[in-house]
Amino acid sequence: MLADLTPQHYLKAFPIKVILLTAVIVVLLMPTTLKRNNIWKNEIILLEDVILKSPKKGRPYYELGNVYYRKELAEPAIKQYLSYMYIRRNPEEWDLYANLGQAYALLGSYDKAISLYQHAIQLNPADADLYYILGLAYWKKGDRLKAHENYQRAIKLESASDELHVNIGLAYLSMKMVPEAQKEFQAALSINPANGEAARYLNFIGNK
Repeated sequence: MLADLTPQHYLKAFPIKVILLTAVIVVLLMPTTLKRNNIWKNEIILLEDVILKSPKKGRPYYELGNVYYRKELAEPAIKQYLSYMYIRRNPEEWDLYANLGQAYALLGSYDKAISLYQHAIQLNPADADLYYILGLAYWKKGDRLKAHENYQRAIKLESASDELHVNIGLAYLSMKMVPEAQKEFQAALSINPANGEAARYLNFIGNK
């Protein structure tokens, strides 16, 4: 499971009617949100109980770290991932290093995140998502050149993914690299003409 570090979407201001409708929808969905929070709390209780009863088993620490990460609770997630690494004696599992890097990125520790992403890539060099999140970390650090290099590596590995092209297009928009962003959204539409997100962002660029 790789967490999402996609830059904040660029959206136009919504009409007041749409905002009011959204507010109504949020109220209607409150019971669902409360139910999800209860599930999350139950997951933690369950995993903590497993750890208490079997403290030398590594997997529950890792799964608990994932639960904390999904709630964007970086510090407890890191603690659980490191506990898993200690018990498993530093296992060479690429997804572990990637997820640990994502948690550090949430804290703004981008140098640490980059180091962990790079180790994950050494273990799994064919995964496009790893180059994508590495590019995002470089972008957050302000290194546009290395961000661009890693986005291009991701595209080279998975050029047929319209979703990846959209994500990288959004990253370029965040970097104010509009021609590069436009190219990625166009590539996404050429792969999947029904990709409404790519069409919306192209329209946004055209109306600027």
